[in-house]
Amino acid sequence: SHGFRLIISEHKKILEEAHRIRLIGYQENSYLWAEDYVDSLNVLGRFYRLTGDIKTNDGVYLHDEAVSICKGFYKLERSGWDFLYAYSLILRGQHYIGMNRPEMAQSDLEDAFLIQEKGFSTYRTLWAEGYVDCCIALSKMHCSRRNYKESVKFGKWATKVCEEGYKKAPNRWALLYIESMENLGIIYKIFGRFDDALFEYKASLDVSLEQYNPDIDKFVEECARGYDHVAELYEKKGQWDKYALAKEKSFRFYSDPNDADGSKWFQDVARICFHQANTMRMEGELDKALDKLEKACALFGVIYNYDNNKWGLEYANCLSSIGFLKNKLGFSDEAINYHMKSIEIFRLGERNGLPDWDKFFFYGLRNYALCRESLSELSYAVDILQEANLICKRHYSWSERQWSSCLVDCLRAQAEILKKMGRLSEAIEISEEADRLLT
Repeated sequence: SHGFRLIISEHKKILEEAHRIRLIGYQENSYLWAEDYVDSLNVLGRFYRLTGDIKTNDGVYLHDEAVSICKGFYKLERSGWDFLYAYSLILRGQHYIGMNRPEMAQSDLEDAFLIQEKGFSTYRTLWAEGYVDCCIALSKMHCSRRNYKESVKFGKWATKVCEEGYKKAPNRWALLYIESMENLGIIYKIFGRFDDALFEYKASLDVSLEQYNPDIDKFVEECARGYDHVAELYEKKGQWDKYALAKEKSFRFYSDPNDADGSKWFQDVARICFHQANTMRMEGELDKALDKLEKACALFGVIYNYDNNKWGLEYANCLSSIGFLKNKLGFSDEAINYHMKSIEIFRLGERNGLPDWDKFFFYGLRNYALCRESLSELSYAVDILQEANLICKRHYSWSERQWSSCLVDCLRAQAEILKKMGRLSEAIEISEEADRLLT
């Protein structure tokens, strides 16, 4: 948003001014100002990376200078400079990863890991977070180079240290623990191990929920993102009800007063999926169309629970479409449940006198009758078509052009079923009624 960009711009000015002051100090007395100057180089470089200004070389130049200064003091074995040197290498490595240059990141991160590993084994508490940062960065670097085994290894090392730290000091370790598990989840997802990815995302979400405090924006954001990650995995697995439930929960943590339950998002995505399904169906890709419809249905189902009258028509229509496709694909037993649910919602809308429902209700009944016919429940199908006929006839007198084709179609379908049942005289009578409508 515009407001957020203004905040970022002001923050950038403050950091750059602080850096300018430290640069002057460093130029006047490099020994006294070295640590402060390195800190400002790293902070500003990291800021450029995190705010998306990563395609420029500004951040790399800042990290280059930080690494160069640290390396000089590190070689002199000055106290504390091993930590700063490793940290500067990690930040430059992270910057290279962000620039999609993992080959440049590898050398920095491996050098940093040797220092971090030595410090961690000697002063575990002091070096723990830096060790974890380095492991996560190495994990990402190996992942980008398609080295799955090494990527998972470093990711697990990071998570193990975070888990130990979280048990002792949850407030200190929570965010890093969440990040480490999300990192593992991303790696598993990239390499197609969706069950493992889902496990990590759920574990990460559990920590976010444990730490949730509505007054702490970061944990509100982590909870929302955690549910989004879980939803993404359910989407990949085609588990649409669970996907929709996770998305619904994610929206509980968003604060848009005009869309508190996320209904605008659910509506937009569900409608897109529904239209994509129709296109796929017309192109003969019925399995793909069914998958899209099931996703749309799960999303419509969420917002239907918030407002039955507002969303019922689209939800019922989607249920009916799924029933139609399942019947066409030979899954008539499964299709019946979708049709029955859609008819239940259509009847509710009709009783409430809601506008524009009748035509969709007619097609819902028509599809339901076809499904019952597929199951050889012919008498049941005739009764359903009779109800559809009554809807058509109710409108036929005042809107002939709109409803006549619907009524003819329905009468002919009813006549065909009556023929199968051996009720020929009734079939002929209904067929003649349909013919009269066409003359």
